[in-house]
Amino acid sequence: MNKKINYFIKIPISLFLVLSIIALPLLAQQSETQNAVREAELQAKTDANSTLWLFVGCLGGLLAIVIGQLIEPKPPQSALLGKSPEYVAAYTDAYVKKVKSVRMNNSLIGCGIGTAAWVGIYVLLIAAASETTYYY
Repeated sequence: MNKKINYFIKIPISLFLVLSIIALPLLAQQSETQNAVREAELQAKTDANSTLWLFVGCLGGLLAIVIGQLIEPKPPQSALLGKSPEYVAAYTDAYVKKVKSVRMNNSLIGCGIGTAAWVGIYVLLIAAASETTYYY
């Protein structure tokens, strides 16, 4: 009887230990890529130069949006030195996505501001041209 109880206790504990040994590296790799994504997004927000893309969108319109998506940003190499290939891949992907997202959002806002400004100018020009003065 004592051997049966001992046997039923050892099997689940052994199974738990084996699964823990298998799962720990996977969890560590997942947290490493999560750290890479978090750090890349923070760095991308500072590197994206929001104000520049707002003005580019204001002056360039839809062309600025296309240019912002075509120009491929490069992450800073200092953030990638000595890191694992998985970290570098996750960091690079997250950095590129975030920079392009910031560029897109700010150039869209700039495009809207530029369009509103041009519409305002046209309205003023039409109003000025249609106002006629009569001299009697």
